[in-house]
Amino acid sequence: MTVAVIGAGLAGLAAALDLAEAGVAVQVFEASPHAGGRCRSWHDPDLGLIDNGAHILLTSNHTAMAWLARLGTAGLMQPVAAGGFVFRDLADGARWTVRPDRGPWVFDAKRRTADVGAWSHLSGLLRLLLAGRTATVTEVLRRQPLALRRLWQPLCVAALNTPPDLASARMFARTLMRAFATPPVPLLASQSLDAALVAPAVERLRALGGVVRTGCRVQRLIRQDARVTALVTAEGEVPVTAVVLAAPPEAAAELMPGLVVPTASAAIVNLHARLPEGVRLSEGPMLGLIGGTAEWLFQRGSLLTVTVSAADRLLALSRAEIAALVWRDCEVVLGCPLPAAHRVIKERRATILATPAGLSQRPSVDATGLSNARLAGDWTATPVPATIEGALISGARAARSLLQALPTLRLPVAVAAPT
Repeated sequence: MTVAVIGAGLAGLAAALDLAEAGVAVQVFEASPHAGGRCRSWHDPDLGLIDNGAHILLTSNHTAMAWLARLGTAGLMQPVAAGGFVFRDLADGARWTVRPDRGPWVFDAKRRTADVGAWSHLSGLLRLLLAGRTATVTEVLRRQPLALRRLWQPLCVAALNTPPDLASARMFARTLMRAFATPPVPLLASQSLDAALVAPAVERLRALGGVVRTGCRVQRLIRQDARVTALVTAEGEVPVTAVVLAAPPEAAAELMPGLVVPTASAAIVNLHARLPEGVRLSEGPMLGLIGGTAEWLFQRGSLLTVTVSAADRLLALSRAEIAALVWRDCEVVLGCPLPAAHRVIKERRATILATPAGLSQRPSVDATGLSNARLAGDWTATPVPATIEGALISGARAARSLLQALPTLRLPVAVAAPT
């Protein structure tokens, strides 16, 4: 008998590791060939080691920072904008750096958004904080067109993966307050996301006696008396004492008919390119672009990653068309044609759409209606959007909920390996 964690993304790994460290016997089932979910990494024949996309962490993401410290991999995340967030407006060539590093930065014209006054920054945030439950970002901030274009829209799309005309103003406000409560420094994996966030967790989980089975899809759950008693894979039935369902929302709904999950999703498109020798972003390893298709550029050595969030409009295009469209913006700042070594990655269902209606559909950790089943995933009801931070928070919540139910569930306890 075992506790089954279905899904080896960060939410599933966080839940599994918490359970294993508490001495619970854990078995993780992952349908894909690899752990990590959207934080996977692999070797491309032309580009070398690449990540699925450029996932940025902020030093104000406290749960993610604690995860790195726990795994001993904090040194594998490098600051990419310690001097501030650099932007460039493609429409007029304006450049500026937002430096929220100390003190009342919005009152310093050299540290805030170009041509946007301090009052626009403060009143915009106040309007967001006072927004109604169904209000969108654009509805709240439409009277500040320049601030919306140069500040709020790029932050909203990056943080919520949702266009501002659809995005929840309340969630955006909460996200900003959490992100800027302490001076945020963006961090990028110096080697790979797998090395920093995933592989060490899998290694530690196995050292504690846990089992991680990749390429093993759970086909259905067997229920009896409001409990999950077993799960079914291609290899047969696996008896379980409890379950953490950490699969994507559509897969979770298939395994648990009647479970209400967010149905609308948003895409993210990434372009990886190997730059010619000597070509670098003059602004530093991270640059935000305004007014084009490309939104964020990240450089790690000679590898450039370009991210386009809320990118459903690009999905109908071929990868060659996307590369040409995105590089049109990149060429303005880099001055070189599209490198031959490049790859476009379409993540069609990268996150849930953070609309007021979509967020209201996010289920709680115990919304399964089953005494021994819990939910985890960045799409569940956490205080943050669908992000790495949200995934880790949800996994910890699911594990904590099961551990609190230990007396009634009679979970099997494994002898933990020495650490």
